[in-house]
Amino acid sequence: MTTTPMPEQISSQLDGITERLNAAREAETKLIGDDLLAALDSPAFQQLQKYIATLERSWRATAGLLLRAESEQRRENTDSAKRAAAEAKREKADAHRRSEEMLQELLMPSDYRHALTGANAPHGTGTPDGNGNREQLYREIRKDQRAQAASAR
Repeated sequence: MTTTPMPEQISSQLDGITERLNAAREAETKLIGDDLLAALDSPAFQQLQKYIATLERSWRATAGLLLRAESEQRRENTDSAKRAAAEAKREKADAHRRSEEMLQELLMPSDYRHALTGANAPHGTGTPDGNGNREQLYREIRKDQRAQAASAR
């Protein structure tokens, strides 16, 4: 992670500088009054001008920092969104793959399935009609497909 201050903190700093700058400009206007030449010769006015110049530099620097922090935050948010989308896509692909495997197993003849799994049980052993496993697989496939459809919404 970066050590850049949060945009909210920078924004509040910028607001504080803006308030001080506006107050300094109001004071400048009051010092000028009706006689600009007299104000230009006044040491207080010259100090105020330096203060305003400093505040303006600070304001510009803080505004630049705020823009960079907001840009960095948007980039991090975009990266997070991309990672989340990629993860969701991977999960969906895994669920689809599992469904396909379960469907293949469901459609595979039971004698061939026993040969693949190394089971020596003859066709129909374990369930009276030989369809119990198929029905269970079918229910699991439908459940998985409903979960996929719900996650796609």
